Amino acid sequence: LLKGDGQLPLEQEGAPLTSPPATHQNLSRSERLKTLKGSFFRELTLEVEKISLFTLQQQGKLADAVGAIRFESTNIFQQFNSVVLGTAATYNNRLYRHLAIGTEFLHLLRFICLNSIGVRKILKKYNKL
Repeated sequence: LLKGDGQLPLEQEGAPLTSPPATHQNLSRSERLKTLKGSFFRELTLEVEKISLFTLQQQGKLADAVGAIRFESTNIFQQFNSVVLGTAATYNNRLYRHLAIGTEFLHLLRFICLNSIGVRKILKKYNKL
């Protein structure tokens, strides 16, 4: 509370004297760096967790797709125990589905590699500060 002349009172009745709240200006450089490091690593951890969860989710989807193709193939083999099974249309269909899954897998690997390189570069740059 300000006095009428615009100055802060030296002490208020019943209120102990306390230091002013910590602001960016009253912190030393090392204290500011510690604060920034803490918030930086919290944000980085959250982003890495998001990447990990996304990667695991995509990996599960790819595994389900491969399992579905494998299950479908074994069902076909059990239904038809004849030479007719090896028709070109069935083979090409499974081949293209496997190729599509392989392509998605390569995209996922590239995503993982790019993110790991990015995190490494961020940490390397942060270490220089």
